[in-house]
Amino acid sequence: MFLYLEYMENAEFRFFDKKKIYYLFLTIALLLGTHFLLPPEYNSAERITILVFIFAACFWVFEIIPLFATSLCVILLLTFFLTKPGGPLGLDQGGFKIFFVSFSSPVIMLFLGGFVLGTAIKKHHVGIYLTEKFINRLGNKPIAVFTGLTLLSAFFSMWISTTAATALLLSLFIPVIEQIDKEDPFRKALLLTVCFSANIGGIITPIASPSNALAIGVLAEQGIKVNFLSWMIKALPIAFILLLISGTLLYWFYRPKKKEIKISFPDMVAIDRRGIMVIIIALLMIGLWLTTPFHKVPAAMTSLLGVGIFAASKLIDSKDIRNLKWDILILMWGALALGDAVGESGVIEHLFHISSSFTPNLGSIAFLCALTIIISSLISSTATASLLLPIAMTFGGEWKIYLVMLIAICSSFSFALPVSTPSNAHVYSFGELQITDMLKPGIILSVISLIVALLFFR
Repeated sequence: MFLYLEYMENAEFRFFDKKKIYYLFLTIALLLGTHFLLPPEYNSAERITILVFIFAACFWVFEIIPLFATSLCVILLLTFFLTKPGGPLGLDQGGFKIFFVSFSSPVIMLFLGGFVLGTAIKKHHVGIYLTEKFINRLGNKPIAVFTGLTLLSAFFSMWISTTAATALLLSLFIPVIEQIDKEDPFRKALLLTVCFSANIGGIITPIASPSNALAIGVLAEQGIKVNFLSWMIKALPIAFILLLISGTLLYWFYRPKKKEIKISFPDMVAIDRRGIMVIIIALLMIGLWLTTPFHKVPAAMTSLLGVGIFAASKLIDSKDIRNLKWDILILMWGALALGDAVGESGVIEHLFHISSSFTPNLGSIAFLCALTIIISSLISSTATASLLLPIAMTFGGEWKIYLVMLIAICSSFSFALPVSTPSNAHVYSFGELQITDMLKPGIILSVISLIVALLFFR
């Protein structure tokens, strides 16, 4: 017994964590209070959906259990309480499948393809090879190195996760950064541009961020199609301007002391035949994604095609498949299922008294986008999008599309704190930065990002 208690105290996740217990009781109190305070005109389906929504919000915000575990609980609760034959939603014997099919959603398949593409790029050293080739052509001027690192971070985060892009570039640039004098503030500029640019690059493509994929998913459920190219046309100008602003801001905050810096990579990586095959398949997938309006092959189908080619050519194996980020896919599944429940029960329209014909004004849109940035600075951007996207779907007219896209994009504008994104945390863990080093430029950039995004979607 004593050994078991000692194990629980040392475990990474502990049921006996006092803070988690406090949050658990707070959640229970909120659920009970909501249950008794809801007006009688709310039907049972609406009541259950509201309670599950509050449960998901509290468990995602406070991370009482892992995020993907909360998603699984959401699916189980919705299925058990809403899909009984003749139950609150009036479904038949097979009605329980309504929340299961979300895991085979085109959005999940799209993101699965992105994960496999990122795995292949990393496994066969394609990212390292391209980075070294690119950086070696920049010269020794600080501004050139800084610009190159900024562009590389944004580019890789378009196709692989922002976390993977940050880890890749940090692993390459640690030797370079260590060659710069420790008293030189330019070291901070190089570190910060990796995570800031990765966050900005994460808005450009649907596969760059789970929030982007979720936005496309909830729109698709309403019959609104946003393809790969359409998303990029909207997001790319915003990202380009923000990269310019972010780079200028960081370079102004942390100017280099020397006019030249030494760039050398300890071990140059050569690319082999398998790496070339990865590049060819990646270009094929990207080309098909960008030309979807012409050949009409859905982006999700292109993703599965890429996965199939990578697997059949043995560029990835069963171990690589097992190591994919299935927790993120399950997290997205829970968010999609919650969105389905909100839509089926009609709870958001009832709760917020918003009719489907209501058109928001710029103030309400700016408020929701600012709220997105604030919340995503404290919790997962995917969890933030999961909570706010159902609200955005209640707005009428063309603003529904814009607001959904804006919330997804703004969830990536969390620059101010180490806990805001995995990229920020990874850079902060390097040990070179104080919180204020990230906080000052991060707050400014978050505010500017909100303004730029709103201007482009007017």
